[in-house]
Amino acid sequence: MKTINLFLFVFFSLSLNSQSVDDWTWHNPAVFDKFVGGLELDTNGDIWMTSGTQIIKYDGVNWLAFDLLDAGLPLANAYPRSIDASLGNKLWISTRDRVVEYEIDTNQWTIHDPSNSAINFNGNKIKVESPNKIYWTTGSGLYEYDGTSWERNYFNQFPLNMNPNSLRDIEIDNNNHKWFTTSSSLCIDFPCFTPAGVIRLTDTDTTYFDGDNFGFPEAAATYIEVDSNQNILLAYTNNTTFVNNDLNENFYRTYSNDQWSAPTEIPFLGYIYDLDLGSEDQIYILFKEFIAIKENGVWDAIPLDTSEITSSTSLLLTPEDNIYIAGRHGDAGINYKGALGYLPKLDFRIRGSLYSDRNYNGGLDATDLLIKNQFVQTVDQDRISFSNKEGDYSLLFSEPDTYMIEGLLPQYHSYGIPIDGIHSVSLTLTDPISNSNDIGFEPDTSVIDLSMELTRLNGANPGFEACYMINVKNNAPKITSGEVTVNFDNILTFESSTQSPSAVNGNQISFEVTEMDWLEIKNIGVCLSLPPDPNLLGDTLKHYGSVISTSGIDFDPANDVDTICQRITGPYDPNEIVVHPEGVGATGDIPLTTTQLEYTIHFQNIGSDTARNVFITNPIDPDLDLLSLNVIGSSHEYELSYFEEGRILKWSFNGINLPDSSANEIGSNGFIKY
Repeated sequence: MKTINLFLFVFFSLSLNSQSVDDWTWHNPAVFDKFVGGLELDTNGDIWMTSGTQIIKYDGVNWLAFDLLDAGLPLANAYPRSIDASLGNKLWISTRDRVVEYEIDTNQWTIHDPSNSAINFNGNKIKVESPNKIYWTTGSGLYEYDGTSWERNYFNQFPLNMNPNSLRDIEIDNNNHKWFTTSSSLCIDFPCFTPAGVIRLTDTDTTYFDGDNFGFPEAAATYIEVDSNQNILLAYTNNTTFVNNDLNENFYRTYSNDQWSAPTEIPFLGYIYDLDLGSEDQIYILFKEFIAIKENGVWDAIPLDTSEITSSTSLLLTPEDNIYIAGRHGDAGINYKGALGYLPKLDFRIRGSLYSDRNYNGGLDATDLLIKNQFVQTVDQDRISFSNKEGDYSLLFSEPDTYMIEGLLPQYHSYGIPIDGIHSVSLTLTDPISNSNDIGFEPDTSVIDLSMELTRLNGANPGFEACYMINVKNNAPKITSGEVTVNFDNILTFESSTQSPSAVNGNQISFEVTEMDWLEIKNIGVCLSLPPDPNLLGDTLKHYGSVISTSGIDFDPANDVDTICQRITGPYDPNEIVVHPEGVGATGDIPLTTTQLEYTIHFQNIGSDTARNVFITNPIDPDLDLLSLNVIGSSHEYELSYFEEGRILKWSFNGINLPDSSANEIGSNGFIKY
């Protein structure tokens, strides 16, 4: 199985809370060489980090860089990866294949070679248990230092399906139990994606939680933390979508009272770059371009400013739960530099649900319809977000204040509770979170408004099938039935459709649509064949469709019809975006009097297996009114997210299971029209 990505930016499955860029403070000092990697807070509150071949100290004002090449490390052995500063006056640093000890007070560097000059050693994490007990996890196993010499721990009797020679993360609990994660298992035949596991090392024994028995997803890359109750928290990434880390599913589980909990899904897609726990055991998970936070059972997400940080690498929480993010700025390559972001803790949150109050009782109950993908914002638009697939919204703030929150009025609704759609919410130091700020809209069930859209799914090529999608949408709250009819160009011959026609008269084909609820969309695919005549190249096909309500008079007949013209061509790109009107000339100029643009994004699975998830992101030009957005058609159910930084819309077709074109030509296509 695979996943299709178009116009790729960032990926996760819930609508995100868009935060103002002013919340972040970004640093790109000259001392940053390449990206910034490991972050560590020392006992004085200073931050230590890695960048290129350097170790950098930041005291909140000044930057001080130490180059490991000056300390005597050859370039091939440099490239620091993690730092442990818990001893205060001494740093322990893991490089690619060496360990460096640095006495801060005396400026004394000591280079350790635990692996005896092994090449491409792939060191990972350095961890201090005590001044004379240091642990180093590597891609070639675990090394332990007793203050005098290094020894390799060979982990005898480990399960066959675990690989203790590929260690990633390490944490130490209050009982001095060492917890290690293994990022992959023994691999005999390639490709192989066998489960990862966890190793617990004590002074007396070693326990293996192997992947097969433990139920890990395949090839899980794991991160581990110890909470305030000494429970183990393990987060891991499902690498079954191994070709694209942006699309991986994520889970976590805890180890308490000698047993592991069932997996809990992390509702964000992507690759986990780091994990940390807050002062009250909040879960902070770093993804490429956002941070996911679980606090009091609720997930929130904070987008990063992608104009400042292209990709994240490390997460650091201060004791006050202020956030530092490290990564790189700029495209991957020789010219990118490091980036460090600082964000004060966003303690202040406003949450609620959007719903259509179907029984007009002024409250959210089981008979009402939750509204997804609907804008919510502060009145001054300093914050803007979408409601998620459950109708829930969440807005985060960095300071206490009184905020005016409004939900944009859905079509054919009036404001219910509150009567103007606006909540005035006061967030204070003693009450930083305000829940249940629900916004109800009263539906007008007297209105009928069906609309139809006709969209091509592929190219029109002589001798092949041209396929189309008929979208019928109920825009009004009244449950409505109707009949849709399409007159296809006479040159075409009807071959098949995904729904049995109610009538076929030559190239005039009709379908019934029944009992459609509010915002329900019914999709009907139709395929017709073209004659194998190359002289048709350059000709134009014309198709006309209309929908008629059988439940009463339609309020808006203008959206009941659609016409498309399609040029007959040769080769065809199945993944593209088109706009109407398309404009003229090389720059696609349109008249200044144009008030509306209609975009269609096409995608198709032309691979050799089913595409499980499809994600489409598209930036919206600043000259367009974002709040006028109206999604008027789609081939499949989707979730819509919005990223304030970059004005990016993202459609998530989770679980689309799009077949490949060789198995199902019409089913392999998809689109979004707005």
